[in-house]
Amino acid sequence: MTEIETQAVTLKLADVHVLANKAFSENEKRRLADSLARMLEIEVDTATIAEEALDLHPIISFVWEKMTDTAFTLLLAKIGSELWKRFKRDASEIISKHALKEDSRIEFKFVYDGTEIWLLTKASDPKIIEESIDGLGLVLFEIRYLAESRNLPGTRPIVQYKFVDGNRWVIAGATEMDPDFAQYDFERPTWIELGRVSAETIRKLKES
Repeated sequence: MTEIETQAVTLKLADVHVLANKAFSENEKRRLADSLARMLEIEVDTATIAEEALDLHPIISFVWEKMTDTAFTLLLAKIGSELWKRFKRDASEIISKHALKEDSRIEFKFVYDGTEIWLLTKASDPKIIEESIDGLGLVLFEIRYLAESRNLPGTRPIVQYKFVDGNRWVIAGATEMDPDFAQYDFERPTWIELGRVSAETIRKLKES
């Protein structure tokens, strides 16, 4: 098997989805999935997510369930390509169309080296939507650096990012879910624990 074939097989291990609430039509989700699939050279599926009672914004979520190291590297290599630019234009056009009254909620989620990464923002301006997509590159570099330097809190944390000033993603904090529940702030390069509930306390609360 050639190196290119090996990379293609490995990349297929990255389960990628386009999820959206009912604000987005099936055709719109499929168009975004097809655009993303052409760029990544893999299959991308779609699904409708349940409405959230307290959030009536249009919601679109791009999810990588499994991100192997090779898939991670290849995704980085795609950023800035012509197909990346096409996906970015398609996404900004479709997402901004649904934000006439309220901003759309945009999510990017992936798992890398046991860490869940959640990037969440709300936007309506096509330029800001495109900037949020382009900003994924720096996030990927940062997460890889934090993972390799063993500078992530807990054992299987969820690291949350927010989009600030319309042009960059920054770490908003992290949550440890197992075995204890803990929350962290991030003051580069240090994680600061804000509070912790032990696994034993959680067990007792569930039993009470």
